[in-house]
Amino acid sequence: MKRKNDELKFIGLDGFSEIESITSEPVKKSELKKPAKAKKKTDSHKGLGEMLKASKKIPQPAHFEGGAREQVVYKKRVVIAVAASVTAAMLSLVTVASALDSSTDSKEPQDALTPAVISPATADEPVSEVKATEPDISGTSGLYIDGELIGVVDDGEELKEALDGILADAKEGYDDATTTEFANKVEVKPYSGDKDTESVDDLMEYSQYMYSIKLSTDWIYEEEIPYETEITEDDSQPEGYEEVTQEGQNGSKQTTLRLTFVNGDQTDAVVTGEKEISKPVNEKKIVGTAKTPGESTGSFMWPVPHTHSITSYMEWRWGRMHNGIDIAGGGDYGQPFVAADGGTVVWAGDDGGGYGNYVMIDHGNGYMTVYGHACELACSTGDYVSQGQVIGYIGSTGNSTGPHLHFEVRLDGEYQDPLNYVS
Repeated sequence: MKRKNDELKFIGLDGFSEIESITSEPVKKSELKKPAKAKKKTDSHKGLGEMLKASKKIPQPAHFEGGAREQVVYKKRVVIAVAASVTAAMLSLVTVASALDSSTDSKEPQDALTPAVISPATADEPVSEVKATEPDISGTSGLYIDGELIGVVDDGEELKEALDGILADAKEGYDDATTTEFANKVEVKPYSGDKDTESVDDLMEYSQYMYSIKLSTDWIYEEEIPYETEITEDDSQPEGYEEVTQEGQNGSKQTTLRLTFVNGDQTDAVVTGEKEISKPVNEKKIVGTAKTPGESTGSFMWPVPHTHSITSYMEWRWGRMHNGIDIAGGGDYGQPFVAADGGTVVWAGDDGGGYGNYVMIDHGNGYMTVYGHACELACSTGDYVSQGQVIGYIGSTGNSTGPHLHFEVRLDGEYQDPLNYVS
């Protein structure tokens, strides 16, 4: 009867990615491999261990998905043996006491093989129950897998040793933290039926595909902890300026996974521990935030800091169009005016026209601004100026009736109402 091959399923960690590319450090004494056949009492013993030993190796962890699962705590067989010994001793005491009582008080003798229960003397005393001893399998016994009788042998102890040997041999080469057990229910129990007995060797041969072996072991690997970058802004440096004052360095941590395999196929992976090996060192960087001289911000600011008073708007005046606004508020002569936005000074001076001393700035995005009637200029043709930089001082040169700043905005050569851009 052959075991059906189940589809390989990987059950693992949420968000875990490609750890097969990480250098691993197994806890095991040797490379991961499929559980091997147990050492046989005779050369003819065969079982699942031998079959797995000849097959492919257990795969390294691949891609884990899903959440961490509760770890399975495997009880050592020695603990069970000690518990059985204690239970047997208690049963002996209870049986003797019961026999003494039955000789005087009981009409029917008590069966010495029936587990006894010690009742509390008072309500304050705890109830203790004596469990029955393990069944005697030294004689004729049957092998049961998932409750189904598979076969019968003359010596159940020999059969049990053969099964234990398979589990022991399956973890050969691993560390002491590795555990093995049957994934399904495998039992050896006394048998009193009429089924013919067979040798342990033949029964192990026949049943080798009917049970599965689950192996759990630790796998340790290291991974990097990426460093972060701490940025300090410096408004004394232009945009685009960067200076690394401390180099970054990745840290590392060690992660322990509890891997579970059934017949060599990985079925689970649970993180059981993490330990930081080295802390990351953050990179420290200074970046400039100041606008580069001559760089346009894409918006305009009010050009006269000391007043927002307007004496003339963009409108028809004296029979012709006044193509800008006049700004004056009293006491204006000699007051500074500033560049409404960054750009290149394409003219600074007096060309004999009606503007007197004036400045024209190309902002590089189709916009130009004009500042007229200055008494003195603070820039020259070809200069790069920033938004808010002083470029001249209010005067009354050219066609002017008093100190003021004539301010224009042009887009692709067309005059625009400045009040649509500044206020």
